[in-house]
Amino acid sequence: MNKPPIVERVARDKWTAVIAFLVADFVQIALVSFLTLDSSFLWIVRVDTTQNNVLISVALFVTIAVVQVAILYYLAASISVRPDVIQLFPEYPRTDAWTCRYSRHEIVEWTRDLAKKSGVQVSKIYLLCSPIPNAFTFSLPLLGSVVVLHSNLLALLSPQEVRAVIAHELAHIKNHDSLIQILTRMPDMFIQVVYLYIYVRIALGIADALLVAFNPLAALARLVALLVFYGASRLGIVVATVFIRRASRAAELLADYDAASVLDPLVTINALIRLGLRIEAINTLVREIQRLAAMSKTGVLPVTDDENHQVVLSLDPHELDPEQARILAPRIFLENRLRLLRDTYGLPMSDDDILRLVKPAAALLVKESTVTTDSKSDPRATVDWRRIDLDGNERLDREELDRLLATLRDNPDMLMFDNEVGKSMVMLDHPDFRRRILFLADVL
Repeated sequence: MNKPPIVERVARDKWTAVIAFLVADFVQIALVSFLTLDSSFLWIVRVDTTQNNVLISVALFVTIAVVQVAILYYLAASISVRPDVIQLFPEYPRTDAWTCRYSRHEIVEWTRDLAKKSGVQVSKIYLLCSPIPNAFTFSLPLLGSVVVLHSNLLALLSPQEVRAVIAHELAHIKNHDSLIQILTRMPDMFIQVVYLYIYVRIALGIADALLVAFNPLAALARLVALLVFYGASRLGIVVATVFIRRASRAAELLADYDAASVLDPLVTINALIRLGLRIEAINTLVREIQRLAAMSKTGVLPVTDDENHQVVLSLDPHELDPEQARILAPRIFLENRLRLLRDTYGLPMSDDDILRLVKPAAALLVKESTVTTDSKSDPRATVDWRRIDLDGNERLDREELDRLLATLRDNPDMLMFDNEVGKSMVMLDHPDFRRRILFLADVL
């Protein structure tokens, strides 16, 4: 079946961006291969075409690539031994009680059936216990193709929506996106290492001019050289990054298209919306927690990554409402803080004592948060979701989808979710939800 012209265009954009990225990176590799670092030279670094360092650059590139691939394989192979990861296929080594919404058999059958329809082979299927609704795949020689589903994804979505996410991930395998990522990361890592080495050499030259040669003018010249080289090198990296992020966004759109081609497009759109709602609720919760932590005048007991993780775990896995997450944030934060103090210092407080202390304080903090939020919010930046979802079930039917599409098309600057507002869409790995929904509506 012929693909719609817009899909063909996105596919061309993907490969054009990949090629442009590789060209940009290899131009930088060629340039640094003609650079000579000489401590006797005023600016330390200079271009010397008479001393071609291509062989040295190639050897360094191969070394970095081998190390990078080895690390990649190690990380991929170690996923099976993580305590928060459960292998579902081809083996199921666990004996503890199954707590997931869907059975292991259902998840495996859905994945294998969709893989067969997509024409790909799946070697292993894993379940990652996480409050974040996500899924990912990787496909490596010797290790095969692996699908990893997050537990919150299964708690949040209907069976058909879960299948849509699985089909999306299988499309990445079908489109060889893992291989593309590997091939593009290799030159990028090489350039980063070479640039870092040059920064250090120039910085050492500055120190030498100041502390050994006692020549402040030479130190100043080398400082200027460092700033100029840093700016030029960062510009090259940014240009290459823009291209690879563009390719990544195109790859996501193509995977969305493949998923919607296998299943009902409306199912894929609803899955995207529910994932976006959940991510927005989590972002709202974390942002409120950080605001509450910043209220401390002494900086005692700052919020750690582990505490942030525990806070997110405390949010109901089905919670999709950002406003509700904002209201819950003070209670969750204070309860976690008091439990931490109790467990650390042996304070004589029961869970009931904590709840009694937290309730009035949380209510006051919610009021303060409401004033701050209302003063900064811009209702024109995002879709008023509640007015489009007429039946309030947080899923769209055909009529509601038409209303959403009309709203988005009539308001070209309007986004789907608050956490997307203000972000540089050019530098994102994934297209925003508005772009993904309109793309699916246009091609299916």
